[in-house]
Amino acid sequence: MWVATAAVSLLLIAVEMLLMDYIRQACGVNENRWLDHLEMRQRGTIEKHWKEAVKRNLAIDRLSCASFGQEIRAAWNEAFDERVAVVAQFLADRQWHSNEP
Repeated sequence: MWVATAAVSLLLIAVEMLLMDYIRQACGVNENRWLDHLEMRQRGTIEKHWKEAVKRNLAIDRLSCASFGQEIRAAWNEAFDERVAVVAQFLADRQWHSNEP
């Protein structure tokens, strides 16, 4: 039983690391862009943890202070924004002709 628990724990850690990597790559040079996808209260919590981590020299960036749920929400909304932007660009690039067959 403990082997299965350990395997699931390792799997979740791996998924979280991949998710954090995706968020960092999606944000590019604006490393805190993912915060825009969270509610103000969640941002406040992250900022609080970030300030404490900086004092203790423990955190890499604000993303390392986020919970797994906050990471999922930010990644989901970021991916949704990217899909909407792609569709909007596709529609903007098309030439619409109302009278042509």
